[in-house]
Amino acid sequence: MGQSDILEIVNGYPISDRILLVEAILKKIREEEQLLSAAKTTEQDYSGESILEFAGILDKESAKEMKAAVEESRR
Repeated sequence: MGQSDILEIVNGYPISDRILLVEAILKKIREEEQLLSAAKTTEQDYSGESILEFAGILDKESAKEMKAAVEESRR
């Protein structure tokens, strides 16, 4: 199904329904962009290089405190 086929189908609906359809499509696009943006941020924040910077720096107690702080912030 091509673009012209879709437009032909959509044009068969009343204008109020077409507006609702466009709003729904735009909302879906914004949600997908936010998810992609969040995924890219997460990848950058948790890159292997940044994790390796902590390797050997924290003692066991400091590591436990950091883990607890991260878990608390996620709640």
